[in-house]
Amino acid sequence: MYLLENIKRVEHITLEAFNRDFVECRQPVIIEGLFRNTPLEQLSNLEVARSKLGSMQLTLGEEFGTTMLKEMGIFPSLASESEDSFQSCNLDEYLSFIARNPHTRKMASVNEVPSLLRQILPSPVLCMGSNSREPLMRLFVGNAGNRAHLHFDTDGRDVLLCQIFGRKRVVIISEEQTPKLSPVRNFSGVFLEHFSVSDLKPFLDYTNAQEAILQPGDAVFIPKASWHYIEYIDTGMSVGFRFIHQDNQYLSFLVKNIYPNLYWQGLVSRFADEQTVREKYLADFMKIAVARLYPYKTAQECYEAVHSVVRETYRNLCLKGEEKLYMLSNLEEFESSLFSKLSYYHPQENLWLTEDAPFSARELQIDHLKGLLEKSPQQKQCFTLTLKECFGKDKIEELSKEEASALSSALKLL
Repeated sequence: MYLLENIKRVEHITLEAFNRDFVECRQPVIIEGLFRNTPLEQLSNLEVARSKLGSMQLTLGEEFGTTMLKEMGIFPSLASESEDSFQSCNLDEYLSFIARNPHTRKMASVNEVPSLLRQILPSPVLCMGSNSREPLMRLFVGNAGNRAHLHFDTDGRDVLLCQIFGRKRVVIISEEQTPKLSPVRNFSGVFLEHFSVSDLKPFLDYTNAQEAILQPGDAVFIPKASWHYIEYIDTGMSVGFRFIHQDNQYLSFLVKNIYPNLYWQGLVSRFADEQTVREKYLADFMKIAVARLYPYKTAQECYEAVHSVVRETYRNLCLKGEEKLYMLSNLEEFESSLFSKLSYYHPQENLWLTEDAPFSARELQIDHLKGLLEKSPQQKQCFTLTLKECFGKDKIEELSKEEASALSSALKLL
């Protein structure tokens, strides 16, 4: 097996150094021995883990990349497994199942880590962030040969993936390499799992990938919105701690309101630091917020308008020089056609709406908008830019009620 082993490894790192050298710089790192000399270290052997956690309940499903490809109509001939088609079981039953079905794509993932494991698995201090908020936790159990297709996560959180038992191969690729990865939504059209050894090396070099083997007791930091591919070398268990380093209202808005694709991914990297957005990208953020909060008649109309603004902003902020094509495709049009199958979140009504659902307009008066502008010089400056660039207007009195509504909603975010 070809292996780069080019992810930095450290031990005994402080929270300050972890945040400064890796989280804020969006650099992967492996922390060795994070749970050394704790009860969790005893579970690094599969049989010991089975004896102690065998009754732990799990939820089963296909590897999510396969599920998403089916939903998007790609490879519709992919067959679902019929044998032992149970959806839940305990750890002991799952290990027996994979012994009978060593090539299964069924794997276990649990959003709430069972209390049996939680009792001996404290949240690492490295994941607490400046807000001291407990991270979200997710448990993964899979058989040797299973994998997670190359993708990026869409919740805007950093991840610390801790290996309990078994070994995993992890590949991490920066969002700067996205044009090389044939993206659809948050999935790559590149199937690393099908590459031969001779083909894999040049491709990993081509994408400046970082790769390593996680041993039991290792924890790998995966920066928010980074591409990652996971392959189970052995039957293994891991826990992902999904954490927010610092509260960030701009990033939160993107996560809750903007369709996650390659443009969203690029903007997450630019809006990762709240202070930087205020100093450099506030007008760019306002364009997106105004476009998203405008009272459209249908969700499809909203998607198309916001998609156009997000794409333009991505090109202005994230591309260095002229945009380069690494391959020809019509994936963008394909994404648009996918939208007819999706729902869309409408923040003004706090509802998920289908494609044909009407968006209600909010009647906001111009004097109310003027009142918002009196709150800070920052809002006034941003308003002047937004008024001209988003609406082509010079005076606030020229805005329609719908335009005033969208702009008022966006200003309230500041």
